[in-house]
Amino acid sequence: MKIDLSQFRQTFLQESADHIASMETGLLQLRTAPDDVELLNSIFRSAHSIKGGAGSFWMKNLAHFTHSLENLLDRMRSLEMRATDEVIGILLQSVDVLRNLLDADPNASPETEMPADAVELDARIAALMPVETDSAAAIPEDARQQASSQQEPQEPAEDAREIVLYKVEFRPDREMFSSGTNPITLLRNLAALGTVSCCHLHTEELPALADLDPEQCYLSWTVELASRCVEAEVREVFEFVEHLAEIRISHSDAAPQTDSLPAQDSTAAPKLAEPSVLDG
Repeated sequence: MKIDLSQFRQTFLQESADHIASMETGLLQLRTAPDDVELLNSIFRSAHSIKGGAGSFWMKNLAHFTHSLENLLDRMRSLEMRATDEVIGILLQSVDVLRNLLDADPNASPETEMPADAVELDARIAALMPVETDSAAAIPEDARQQASSQQEPQEPAEDAREIVLYKVEFRPDREMFSSGTNPITLLRNLAALGTVSCCHLHTEELPALADLDPEQCYLSWTVELASRCVEAEVREVFEFVEHLAEIRISHSDAAPQTDSLPAQDSTAAPKLAEPSVLDG
């Protein structure tokens, strides 16, 4: 049985177009309020939403370009970088590039090269972000205080954190597929935060084949994850589907019996499912 993902993709494209419009509006407002952290957070969330959906639909160029934007916006909202006229101008150009990438041929290969204008702008964005910067010293004191008051207390460096064993219960609503969300992508993102010792698939609500609706999600998962991430980082994986799922996260104060964890990258994630599973 082949699941038709075209309607889900269309929903994602419409929502992304709305996010791009919100980004453009926010960037225009930023010209007169360059140190408005809440405004920067809003623009960042729009970019983050687009990147997550692009990965689900294998829109590689869109995901890559939006990731670059996300990194720049993250530095800006932490006030490590100023929202200068030059930076805002580049971000407004990025809005046009995002629209073009969003309108790319849906039948094109995921390996299609990124358009030249996107490559050029991506390089300009990278050039704005040196590895080390003393730009924070150039930020007015009142702006730094505003950022400090609106951001959560800084967590200790990741290597200094203790390993925590999390139990994550993820029960998607039946209608999750209609939002264009792939739960397997979320599970992979979760697994990339550490080491998964157990991933239990619950099939109790799976009906007989004759009664199965391919547009409904009948499965749920319980994952045991050993990670140095704080709970807020684990919960952030599900940030944009909290209204589409029941999510419970608990943890034990006792760390698993291990001296270290492997580096956090996607290769450490268990093979929960391959994209081809969705195609029948």
